[in-house]
Amino acid sequence: MTQIRHAVAKSLPRWLQGPNAQSFFTEGLCTLYDVDSQWMQTGLFQRFPSLCDTSALPYLLADRRLRRGPYTSDLAVRRYLKLWIDQWQLGGLAAGLLLAVQAFLAPEYPQVRIWTRSQICYTLAKGAAGRALGLAGFEPLPPGPDGDRTLSERMRWAGALTRADLSASPVWDWDSISHPAYAARWWHFWLIIAGKPLWAPWYYDQGVLYDDPAHSWGSFYPHGEQFVLRQIIRDFSPHAARPHTVVLSALEADFDPADPNAGNPAFGWPDGRWGWEAVNDGMGGAVSPRRLDLRYLDSKEGD
Repeated sequence: MTQIRHAVAKSLPRWLQGPNAQSFFTEGLCTLYDVDSQWMQTGLFQRFPSLCDTSALPYLLADRRLRRGPYTSDLAVRRYLKLWIDQWQLGGLAAGLLLAVQAFLAPEYPQVRIWTRSQICYTLAKGAAGRALGLAGFEPLPPGPDGDRTLSERMRWAGALTRADLSASPVWDWDSISHPAYAARWWHFWLIIAGKPLWAPWYYDQGVLYDDPAHSWGSFYPHGEQFVLRQIIRDFSPHAARPHTVVLSALEADFDPADPNAGNPAFGWPDGRWGWEAVNDGMGGAVSPRRLDLRYLDSKEGD
């Protein structure tokens, strides 16, 4: 950017180019204009994710109603901000919810699934958010079959976003025994996150303090970050819908709708009692009806 004092100095008449005039006018008064114009240019750049100062990123995220994951790099945030319209065009759709959740779980970008109570399963493959953001180490998303298309169409075309309809042969039986009255709650869905970005390495009776500021109860993620995840799910969920439970699994193959044993409790699928947190073991003791190799973030009424 050309300095005002330099541009003006070249166009001044000869009688204003002497040392005294130059000291007062060009180097004095015009220097103030240069400072002002530099501040104006800097302020203008703060609107643009690729050019703004790092300190401006939280304000741009707030303006676009997007949220940053605790381990998301500045580069990933800048590119996510450039996709904000694409992200919000998918608001209220499974694709938008899956993408927003996966973008929060950087840098692993783990596989994320949605199982609805109507037996529809949506899956966003691991790394899809990294591909959409064009990050190093991730294969870029290809254009659509007849040229560039919307983000969701490109993800489907690349096989990163899939949908399976198993409504004709129900396989996801979370609470038909524990809460049979919930069967009519069409707004329930389950979010399954594979991998260990939110993994809880401890059980409740292993000396972990609930209010420890370093992590949530049983998880390395601070409580505030898990609250942010809840807000993301709420923001991008379909109208009036809410997750019954967020299930954390170490295996991408868990709850795969293409599994030939889908729905069989003998192979780890819900058996209709998973709506309970504990059941009687027959001898007066309490045991979990759910799989102990998974972790669960349960919603409460009003979430």
